[in-house]
Amino acid sequence: MKYVKLLLNIPDGKGNINQKTEWSLVIDNLGDLLKYARLDTKLTMSAYMRITLKSDKSGFEVAHENDKRVATIATLLNIKLASLSDNEKMYPLLEVACMLDLKTKGMFDYITNYGAIRINEVGGYCGLDQYIKIWNCKILETIDKEDVGFPIEKEALNAEVLILENQDKVSKSFKDKIKEITKCEPQLITFLKEKDQSWIIKSIMNANTIAFTSTLTDKEQIDKFMKLFLNLPKKKIIIKTYQMDDLLNHPSWNEIKSKHEINFLV
Repeated sequence: MKYVKLLLNIPDGKGNINQKTEWSLVIDNLGDLLKYARLDTKLTMSAYMRITLKSDKSGFEVAHENDKRVATIATLLNIKLASLSDNEKMYPLLEVACMLDLKTKGMFDYITNYGAIRINEVGGYCGLDQYIKIWNCKILETIDKEDVGFPIEKEALNAEVLILENQDKVSKSFKDKIKEITKCEPQLITFLKEKDQSWIIKSIMNANTIAFTSTLTDKEQIDKFMKLFLNLPKKKIIIKTYQMDDLLNHPSWNEIKSKHEINFLV
């Protein structure tokens, strides 16, 4: 996957130009589009599961205000709901599936007919050349890497205790429990699948204790982490899950168990 660091020149309306830098994911071929679409589907459906219907069924609300994907889906569903006639029904899951389908088709058509697209961290996209022209951008740096994770330029975390979370926030009860067990204030990495994987791995390597909750349903992510833990020095690992059998039956489990100190919370 290709990422470019752009320098934007933004007029302030008073004759001045403000500059800022940002990373964008650039897709110019159908193979990378398919790879991105798979992850985007997982993230979008996960976000959909975190919106709630108001008690009076007048619309959807966002419980996780920091998650822009959740907020975007709720807004789109509310627009659709408001546009229904009296006899029409809406099926939210089908609406979200339709949104994803239209988005991927739109990306496909643009790449096929016009060229590269740029995608921001919350999944919005437009033509790369068009964006560069509008904001008078300069490409400062280009990175090619395997994962779909926006580059992180700050130093990796150097935490005694590190909590990993796929979603936008860590539950307070889990964080408090880890703090009680370790006697340390844990640091957090959220949106695990969307972040720069090399930065995450460095942060994990720096930590002495790793903690996370998991339903263990994402087999690809499990395999990646099992491979990672096989190559790490000894760590204390705290896992909260109700699906221990899936982990205990993994081919690498016995080797990992003998290498690390593993504790389960149920």
